[in-house]
Amino acid sequence: MTTATMVYIGIDSAMSGFGFGPEYETEIINQEIGGKLICESVYNADHHSWQFNIDYKYINQKGDTIDFSNGGYYGREWNKDEQIRQLNDWLILKTGAWHGSDRIILRNNKTNKIVTYDIDNQFIERQGLWQKQNIESLLNYCCAESFVKTIKNNEIIVDYKYRTKEKEPDEYGKRQITFEIDEKSGDLTMKKITNANAVYSK
Repeated sequence: MTTATMVYIGIDSAMSGFGFGPEYETEIINQEIGGKLICESVYNADHHSWQFNIDYKYINQKGDTIDFSNGGYYGREWNKDEQIRQLNDWLILKTGAWHGSDRIILRNNKTNKIVTYDIDNQFIERQGLWQKQNIESLLNYCCAESFVKTIKNNEIIVDYKYRTKEKEPDEYGKRQITFEIDEKSGDLTMKKITNANAVYSK
């Protein structure tokens, strides 16, 4: 293949949308609590991975536009299915964060306070209840995963997978973790750790 042919293929791929981005998209998601979530997405990719960076704005039933900060999906698809939950004065949005983790965004309707939590391995393992249990894990080894399973009332359930053996990359432990939202401050605290054999509660 000649250099000229290779250049032509590269240009043709870029012109046909097969390149690495950026690609821009606006998605409007109807919300079960009423109103619409406006998602402004930028997609980028390289030879190793891809990502969606998303800015969120919520238009409530009164027509007010509420800034909801941002999230991202790194190395995984964006399902375009985000749903805002309501807990008294708080609005709760689950989105993606860095590789293998989710983000929780809380916004207070009265004060406009925004609190953001990246539910990653660092956040999980610095919680007092986790440290108290002396669970064997390798915090800085690839590749932990922590994804929000459900949000119900003031409880957030997270499935956490973590590395346990230095020389055995396929050895993982798994726990299901319950976090609780403080309805006054918006603080998120670990309340329960569950595995197949035991439950550890604060």
